[in-house]
Amino acid sequence: MQNMLKNQLSIISGKSAAVYNVSTEFNYFKSSIYQVYTKPNFTTVLKLNADENLVYVGGGDTENWQIDETSGGSDSSTFLFVKPLFKGLKTNLNIITDKRSYFISLESTEREFNPYIQWKYPYENNMSHFKKSGLKEKNQEITLGKSEDISFGFKYNKNNKLAPEQVFTDKEKTILILNDKLQEAPVVYVYGEDNVLNLVNYRMIGNKIIIDKVVNKFQLVLGNEKLDITR
Repeated sequence: MQNMLKNQLSIISGKSAAVYNVSTEFNYFKSSIYQVYTKPNFTTVLKLNADENLVYVGGGDTENWQIDETSGGSDSSTFLFVKPLFKGLKTNLNIITDKRSYFISLESTEREFNPYIQWKYPYENNMSHFKKSGLKEKNQEITLGKSEDISFGFKYNKNNKLAPEQVFTDKEKTILILNDKLQEAPVVYVYGEDNVLNLVNYRMIGNKIIIDKVVNKFQLVLGNEKLDITR
């Protein structure tokens, strides 16, 4: 049953952070399994969002793993504490709240270790942003794809004046949410073969640029300012 579930859901790994034993912040998608690395004699903390209440938590191997929970902090968030008794263990952990479901794949190792896990909710936050700013303008409407198709893995200089608030794709189009301080819309160029810049057309709805295709490397230009965005 667990293998069947993994085939249906995407896996997001915390290994890159576990190698350095530092905290991890996952993007939350309801269709994902989160790979978390634990360590004997150490506790991994899982922090849930403040807007949800724990309904159920259960693991596949309850004999070799210790799992405790409490709530606290300024926002009364729920915290789960996970500790393996031995190295080389693998199991799953299912967390159900009144708003979300979390599917965790746990592994205990001697070196890789995720001490602290929390989630951010970009898809939910951006949907809320769209609703507040209005989805329709000039008889046009933004229609996003499935939540599991939303990808936020773009890199750019956040200190640049052209830096958007958010960039993401839904496997059909690329969407940029511009900073409200930006008075003019930038020109968008897409990198082609041999890094040749090609002008790309886009639609503008409110403070959002919609490019009707997925682009992985492009440049914003406004006056003398330039900003490369890649993933």
